[in-house]
Parts: sequence; C-alpha cells; structure tokens
Amino acid sequence: MALELGIKLAVENHAGDMQGWELAMLIEKAGPDYVGACIDTGNPLSVVEDPAVTLKHLAPYVDSSYFL
Repeated sequence: MALELGIKLAVENHAGDMQGWELAMLIEKAGPDYVGACIDTGNPLSVVEDPAVTLKHLAPYVDSSYFL
C-alpha cells in the first residue's frame, strides 16, 4: 500500500526496543524501498549501544532524524 501511495515509512530506533543491527535487519526484511529508519541519537544508550555503532548499521536506511 505504501508503494502505491508513494510514501516511505520511517521506523524510529526507539529507546529499549532494538539495537541498530536488529532494526537494520527488520528494514531489510520489510523492504528498504518503502521502509527506512528515523534516527534518534539518544536512544542507543538505552540498549547499551554506542550511537556511532547504531549509525553504522542504519546509515544506508536513514530517511529522517530526531535529536532531543
């Protein structure tokens, strides 16, 4: 439906949910043509991941960002 409407969904690396590699895997399985990542640089700390590592995994999929 997203492809038909010409929109792309951006899933946030939300606090406590997944590390960067897990979200990258989810995006790959869902289809990176219509699902990407919304990066929040503070959220990796809640899953004990360095924000630089998160960005390394998600950089190819980033469509938006959120900085608190």
